[in-house]
Amino acid sequence: MAAELSIRHISRPLSLGTSSKRPASRWDQLITDLASSLYQWHTSNKAHHHQHLASGPPIKVVCISDTHSAEPEVPEGDVLLHAGDLSEKGTFDEIQAQLDWLHRQPHRYKVVIAGNHDLLLDPVFVERFPERVVEKQGRSREDLRWGDIIYLNDNSITLAFNDGAKSSEEGSRNGCYGRQIKIYGSPWTQQYGNWAFQVPPIRDIWTRSVPEDVDILLMHGPPKYHLDAKSLGNIFLNKELCRVKPKLTVFGHIHAGYGQKTVVFDEVECIYSELRHGGKKGYTLVKMIWRVLVTKIIAYCAGFPLVGKWVRPEPVRATRLVNAAFFAGSGKQERRHPIVVDI
Repeated sequence: MAAELSIRHISRPLSLGTSSKRPASRWDQLITDLASSLYQWHTSNKAHHHQHLASGPPIKVVCISDTHSAEPEVPEGDVLLHAGDLSEKGTFDEIQAQLDWLHRQPHRYKVVIAGNHDLLLDPVFVERFPERVVEKQGRSREDLRWGDIIYLNDNSITLAFNDGAKSSEEGSRNGCYGRQIKIYGSPWTQQYGNWAFQVPPIRDIWTRSVPEDVDILLMHGPPKYHLDAKSLGNIFLNKELCRVKPKLTVFGHIHAGYGQKTVVFDEVECIYSELRHGGKKGYTLVKMIWRVLVTKIIAYCAGFPLVGKWVRPEPVRATRLVNAAFFAGSGKQERRHPIVVDI
């Protein structure tokens, strides 16, 4: 029965706060509205910092997710990232077909993580639910042929661009070689039904899990409030993004959240996410007001020659967020294009 559900329903994480969540009081709503206005004021002056992704000759990163056994055309680039849900039912044949398709792509590096549909890749799931995916001799997880594909599962890899071998023609023209990028990949999403690589929404698996020097974070599910449709993302991931501030974060899972945006994960962003998520709204609003005022005062004082020697604002580090889900909502009628980002 579960396997017959549409992609839209089986791909989204557990929705928190349905009938048991009491409606917001007028006081809470007032605080939320004030915080929203304060957040807009804070972020409006950061727009000119948003085009800093490429810190040298650009590396062209092609992002895709949630192909669910489809084999779309993929643009040229230097790195191809797949953010999980390669397959629909997680069988050996489905996953191997996707690996063969990815292996045929001309990109210098192909980096992949699993998604909740990729059942065979989760040994714990296979052990707990043997009726959902069957491992046979010659058709087990260990028998998958990965070729030159890099598979990440809660670990990282540094990719070097130090020569022209195997590079795409466009990458060579861009002259990106001589650079390095570090990618951390993780497949975990919030629990919704019985699927692979899932944890309860209240469980924090993200805090201090990502290396501080990572350039790209590749995961299956989104952070909360960003390209996650009806706020279906993970709040703990927001806090980790505020700590690490990667240049690029790629995900999928929530098909309706397809797109890209740029966010500055500073302290105000983190406090605002905390306030929206719940908790002590009044106290959190006071923290947010204080942090915004301090930021504005420091930025103002830094404009004066004498004071500017002693008071300097924090460097702004923007993060490009990409939800690269290939399919839109339920069914397989509407398809999206892979998203290309230069870093």
